[in-house]
Amino acid sequence: AAEPPTYVIESLFRGLGSRNLELVTEALMDSFGLSKSRVSELFVEHSAAILEEFLQRRLDESTYVAVFIDGKCIQGQNIVSVIGVTEAGEKYTLGLTQCTTENAGVITTMFREMISRGFCFDDGLLFVIDGGLGLRKAIEEVFGEYAVIQRCQVHKLRNVLDHLPENARPEWRKLLKQLFSCDDYKHARTMADELIARLQKINPAAAASLKEGIEDVLTLTRLGLRSVFGRSFGTTNVIESANSAIARRTRHVTRWSTGDQRLRWSALALLDAEQSWRRVHNYKRLPILQRAIKDEVNNRIQSNQPKAKVSRFSTKKRT
Repeated sequence: AAEPPTYVIESLFRGLGSRNLELVTEALMDSFGLSKSRVSELFVEHSAAILEEFLQRRLDESTYVAVFIDGKCIQGQNIVSVIGVTEAGEKYTLGLTQCTTENAGVITTMFREMISRGFCFDDGLLFVIDGGLGLRKAIEEVFGEYAVIQRCQVHKLRNVLDHLPENARPEWRKLLKQLFSCDDYKHARTMADELIARLQKINPAAAASLKEGIEDVLTLTRLGLRSVFGRSFGTTNVIESANSAIARRTRHVTRWSTGDQRLRWSALALLDAEQSWRRVHNYKRLPILQRAIKDEVNNRIQSNQPKAKVSRFSTKKRT
C-alpha cells in the first residue's frame, strides 16, 4: 500500500490528541490501506522526529527575562518542562526532560543542553519555581549568581495550610494572602516573622514550612515589583498551564512504555499549546524587571559574595 506523504502524517500527529489517535488510525487505514500496526509505527517514527526537532531548537534568537520550571508526573515518571518568557513577553518552551523525581543531575544536564543551543543569561534571569530541592540545586549549579529565584506563592500557601486543621485554614489563608500581597518588603518581613512565631505555637511543622524559603517567596516584593509583576511571576501558573496541556493530550493513553513515549506526547502537547499562549500580563513593562534583575546580579558580583557557585559555561550569545 502507498503510504501518505510525510507532511500529511506530520500535520496529523502535531495536533493529535490521544483521544483522536484511533480515529486517525482508522482514516489512514481506510485511505491508504495501512495496517493498524503500521500506523502505530508511523506515529512513533514521526513523533520521535518531532521530539528530536523540538529538543534541538535554537534559543539564541530571543532575549529571555524569566524562566518557569515544574514537573508533571505521568505514570511514575516526572516530565520536567522549562518555559521561558522573552523581553517581549512571549512564552516559549526551552527544555524538556524525563526523570523519576526532580533529580538535580538530570535537570542540570537539561540546562546545559539549553545553553549549548544558545540560551543566554548575561544579565541574569528570574527563575519561578515551586521549591523542589533538586531543582534549586540544579539552578545554582548551572546559573549561579545569575539566577534570581522567586518561589511560587500558591505552592507555599498550600504547603503551610496542609499542616493545619481544616477549621483553622480559612483564617490562615487570609493571613498568608495578606502577607504575599504586601508591597513593602520590610513590613512583609515583619509580618512573616510574626506569623511564623504564631504558627510555632500552633504547629511547629507549619511554622517551619512558612520559614523555609520565605526570602525567595518575597523576591518580587524585595525588588519593589510585586504590584507590577506579581500576577505574572509570583506563581508558577504559566508552567501549570503547560502541564495542563500535557494532561489533556495524554489523558486517554492507557498504556505507557518505558522509552520516550512520555516525552513524545509531551512535546506534541507543548508545540500545540505554544500556538495559543498569550503574552504575560504587563509585558510592556518588562524592561523594569530586566533592570531590577541586572542590578541584583551586579550587586552580588560587586559584593563578592555570590549566593551560589558561578557557572563554568559561557553566557555570551553566539554571533
